[in-house]
Amino acid sequence: GHVICEPHQPLEIDCVEGRILGEVQYFQSHTPSYSLSSSPPPKTKVIIDERAQLWKYQTVSEMLGLDVIYDENQNSHFSSDKPSSSTFTTSATFPIQISLPHFAPPSFYCPGSPVSIRFALEIQLYNQGFKIASHEENLVVINYESIKRQVIPKPINHQKTFHFSKERSISLEMLLPTDVFTTTAKVENCITVTNQ
Repeated sequence: GHVICEPHQPLEIDCVEGRILGEVQYFQSHTPSYSLSSSPPPKTKVIIDERAQLWKYQTVSEMLGLDVIYDENQNSHFSSDKPSSSTFTTSATFPIQISLPHFAPPSFYCPGSPVSIRFALEIQLYNQGFKIASHEENLVVINYESIKRQVIPKPINHQKTFHFSKERSISLEMLLPTDVFTTTAKVENCITVTNQ
């Protein structure tokens, strides 16, 4: 993909970096050290934390690896060790390519769920080694490799009868229109109770 930087004022930078961070955040069940009214803090596992340099300012002498340059117009020597940067006044586009691991799970967030999976792309602008600006954007990741086969939905019908003395019974029947669910889909069902 690519990243577009649109400065609102002139911005002097010498390096642009991209970082992709993927984390699983989960809550463990209550442990003896926590009461039922308080929850333990969530735990975090990092799936991916990769950085890539998208752009670095270089003069021609820096590209050629020259240490000392003689400037004929100024009749003086200067060193390429002197920090160099570029001033951006209009938008600039930088290509970015960071590969996700093939085992990366898809993004997932559902209110009240004990697990969430989050991916974010952070762009950082530097000048002389100091971060002068950054922006983070959440990414939605869908892992098509984890889908092994096409699943054909089928309805589910479950029945259970409870027998009591004097030939009495209660029968329950539950009908779900499908056996394939997504993480945020509303589950519609029909429950029939028969009291005999």
